Amino acid sequence: MKTKSFLCIALIALAFSCKKKNDTNPEPNPTSNPTPTVPETHYIPMNYNDANGILTVSNLITKTTNGSSFSVSSSQMGIAKFTLVPNNFTSLVGAGSVSINSSLCTQYADSSYNNFNTFLNTTSDATWQVTGGANMPAFTYTSKTPTVTTGSGDIQVNKSVGFAFDFNNITNKDSVSVKIETTFSSTVTASTAEKRYLYSAGTASFSPAELSALPTGTLNLIVKCKKYAKDTVSGKYFYFVNNTQFTQNVIVN
Repeated sequence: MKTKSFLCIALIALAFSCKKKNDTNPEPNPTSNPTPTVPETHYIPMNYNDANGILTVSNLITKTTNGSSFSVSSSQMGIAKFTLVPNNFTSLVGAGSVSINSSLCTQYADSSYNNFNTFLNTTSDATWQVTGGANMPAFTYTSKTPTVTTGSGDIQVNKSVGFAFDFNNITNKDSVSVKIETTFSSTVTASTAEKRYLYSAGTASFSPAELSALPTGTLNLIVKCKKYAKDTVSGKYFYFVNNTQFTQNVIVN
């Protein structure tokens, strides 16, 4: 009888010790693998000699700052042209219904397509949908649109020390151009040379000599970006050009 009692006590003690070990040393949870970052690809066409279609989106963004506050206005235009003879865009053909970001384009008498919106789609993607026509295939293609962001405050330009604009934070860009010019309402017309860069340059720099012709006061910083893509559908080649023109007032002194 004593043997059975000792055996029961031993089994209870063993069970308790195992439970205690599990509580203090829980099984590790498997860690999820991080999502790999897909590097941005870059492509700039040498020409459009094989193009059966060029589809262009132009985004116009104006940012007005006043101290720490700012407002933004924007518009978007889509233009599409198709031809059966590569790069012969003086002889256009229809391609059925064409839409950009689900907004239907108007087809004109010359078979070109156009769409204008007073606002931008909230996504940085530009999605074209083409239903196709005689000898022109149907397709859907989404390409990236350059996105320009700046801080909330005023941008200061000191003519005596020069000016540098960092465009590393601009996404989806193959090329960038930057210039500073007087506003439309100005009685003086002056601007810096428009400086053009590849995506990898990172910074646009203006020397004091390049800024010397500018008047002091409120002027405009104009940043233009382009993103290109190419797709092949049923043996035909289509080019997609996404433009962003970003304008912000700057204070020159």
